[in-house]
Amino acid sequence: KTYELNQINYSFEDYEIFLEKNDIINFSINETSYHSPWEAWKFYLLDLATGKKIQSNLFINPNSVIRMCRAKLKKDGYNLRIGIKDLINFQSIVKENKIIGLNIIFLDPTYTNHGYDYINVHFDWKELEKFISPNFKNRLK
Repeated sequence: KTYELNQINYSFEDYEIFLEKNDIINFSINETSYHSPWEAWKFYLLDLATGKKIQSNLFINPNSVIRMCRAKLKKDGYNLRIGIKDLINFQSIVKENKIIGLNIIFLDPTYTNHGYDYINVHFDWKELEKFISPNFKNRLK
């Protein structure tokens, strides 16, 4: 079922579009709960040609990407349990309409009264380019 945000005591606070190119859009929205300090950023990477979320389909070998994320998280002192199902939140870093990096954002399972915190794993585009599915790589160039 689809509900209007205000019917379920949520509001849409802010948004940011990171990338819009060749029927691919990457954006985030900030949701808040009425009468509460809770808020959450939601990140979306959508294929407008199919109308679907891209998620782990962005990668030809998502297991390798997860291993790389685990290594970076461990280096930064995080001990998160992550898997392919967690490859859902992306933030494209764009300069002059060209992707130069990608943040893969993971949800910290430690809940606070303001919501969940996010842990950002940054990759330069050159680090990830060989793992990007050809269908998306060609459209993101």
